[in-house]
Amino acid sequence: MNDNERFDAYGADSASATLASNLDLVDTIRADEVRPRAIDWMWPGWLAQRKLHFLAGAPVTGKTSLALDLAATVSYGGNWPDGSSSEAGNVLLWMHEDNIEDTLLPRLEASGADCSRVHFVRTDITPVCGRPFDPSKDTAKLCTVARAIGGVKLLIVDPIVAAYPGNGGPCVGIRHTTKALLSLTQTLNCATIGILNLSGLATQMIEGCDLLSPARLVWSCSKADGAAPNYFLARARSNIGPNCGGWEYRHEERRLESNSQILSSRIVWGQARHGSVTRLAPVASVPGPEHMDKVDRAMDWLARCLGTGRLPAQDIEARAVGDGISKATLRRAKDALGVKSTKAGMNGRWEWELV
Repeated sequence: MNDNERFDAYGADSASATLASNLDLVDTIRADEVRPRAIDWMWPGWLAQRKLHFLAGAPVTGKTSLALDLAATVSYGGNWPDGSSSEAGNVLLWMHEDNIEDTLLPRLEASGADCSRVHFVRTDITPVCGRPFDPSKDTAKLCTVARAIGGVKLLIVDPIVAAYPGNGGPCVGIRHTTKALLSLTQTLNCATIGILNLSGLATQMIEGCDLLSPARLVWSCSKADGAAPNYFLARARSNIGPNCGGWEYRHEERRLESNSQILSSRIVWGQARHGSVTRLAPVASVPGPEHMDKVDRAMDWLARCLGTGRLPAQDIEARAVGDGISKATLRRAKDALGVKSTKAGMNGRWEWELV
């Protein structure tokens, strides 16, 4: 007889006794015993400690270079594209596809990284363990190594599918590995970025195993239509902050200071862009207004309206209605853009501001 059957047969008292005898199997905590904590943002609205992020995009959109630029910023405590600063820390890179000496290291140097703070996980067979590193099995060992390094702020896995059993094995194995990766992220109190190529295998995994669900933020990279800007980075989904917006970026070649014979590339950030991912980072080009739904149009309208600074909410609503945007649609656009609403004084008017 299981616990549920005992509950039905003998009532709540007997069930309580059974539960008490199994306290080693079930752990609970009362809400008043927990202290709320704010999201610990490394890059406000974009990169958070203790959270899993996915950087997704088609091939040749520069996802690896983009990730290395973020790694470099963390390594020397540089500035993010919006001008906010990063706390300096160590970075752990598990890069499965590119060579360290001729590809990854030159890109890090070109991005200005403090290479003494960047640590690569070797993927080949080493004398230490006698076999290649396997993230589906070696997460606990990786945690031990990361703790020995100390101060790891960022972990990057490229590509994320290489961390899964058999490069696309059963969904239960994928979920188990993702759970282990998330546990590692929380244990180290770092941010983790998994790079996802939107090719055939990855797309099948997304559809079949709900691959993106554990990530709190999903970014999308896309090539722009035209010469400049070359690419867009857009916030495709976020469960902990604004669910839209993005940045222009391009690649720039430069020779290394340590070796002028080596020509590598780095990311150069451009202007901020406002709007949903369907507007900023589609597969081929940015769509025109005729392809945007009403919320997208309202987001675009509101972003332009607030581009000059804070405005009274009542004035914005009146202008929106005059331009054919309902108050309900305007409110949805406001929430999607993460517009800040503040009151000017105790009896003052409400004002909206794009942050």
